[in-house]
Amino acid sequence: MVSLLVPAKDALWGLMHDASEAYLLDIPAPLKKMDALRPYREAEAKLMRAIALTFHMESEQPESIHEADLKARRVEAEELMSPPVDNWTSNLPEYSANDRILFKRIANMGMYQAEKAFLARYEEITGCKTPSEWR
Repeated sequence: MVSLLVPAKDALWGLMHDASEAYLLDIPAPLKKMDALRPYREAEAKLMRAIALTFHMESEQPESIHEADLKARRVEAEELMSPPVDNWTSNLPEYSANDRILFKRIANMGMYQAEKAFLARYEEITGCKTPSEWR
């Protein structure tokens, strides 16, 4: 979703912005901010630098990714949590009806369909068809 909410020049970063979670745990952002999770944040930052280098992306995540991720977090909280967890959506950007429709389509995918959609989006952004072409 994030790759579809950012300018085309940032789309690959948008697609890969959570790539570290394939190797580390997926920890909700509000929890990640806790002091006790500083080592996790450091490991995540180091891993994301390696991923950026591998995929020839800018070493620093573009600001548009952060904004789109916050919007996606709000959609996720408001559309999947009933009711949303207090304080998780305060100060997060508003989203449009189109963003909601996009999120619902993505959220309802099974894992194989999601993998296929991810790879199709990667090919759309980079022109590379298979993982062997990624480098």
